Amino acid sequence: MHLEAAVAAGKPVYLEKHVAIDVPGALKVIALAMRAEGNSASTVGFQIREVVRQFVEMVRRVHEGAIGKVVCGEAHYLTGYIDALNGPTHTADERRLRNWIYDRVLSGDIIVEQNIHVIDICNWILKSHPLKATGTGGRGGRPHPTASVFGNYNLVFQYPDGVDVTFSSTQFCQRLVGRH
Repeated sequence: MHLEAAVAAGKPVYLEKHVAIDVPGALKVIALAMRAEGNSASTVGFQIREVVRQFVEMVRRVHEGAIGKVVCGEAHYLTGYIDALNGPTHTADERRLRNWIYDRVLSGDIIVEQNIHVIDICNWILKSHPLKATGTGGRGGRPHPTASVFGNYNLVFQYPDGVDVTFSSTQFCQRLVGRH
């Protein structure tokens, strides 16, 4: 609703990811962006493209042909587990909102919340988007008892020109002595 109002008013927009948690929501954001094109400066929070100069330089070199034609790729997003924020006085609704990252409905899962940055780098390097994705994932290793999100993914993204990119993501649980 906020994006729709900003586009209607011709205002510039910085939209932080995740921009949507499902396909209908993403399609609505795309339609709004197309409607706003030329009327306002808008961008999405893929800050690596703008501020991490090593990545900008690497992609520039790849685009200039420094490694030849890209025929396949491999990408990873490996990170630590994020602790839950539960207090003894929090209601069930408060716990759900405070721990939105563990709720697939609220977060879109870790592939939308965190992994999208690595996938965006692949899209940037390949100057396209995947045509198809095949994969699997699971909740193994996630200690949060009510989480509906995965803790790991293994995917193959199929890009134009027969370029396949394997992608893996894992959140590692680090149990600390005296912590639960």
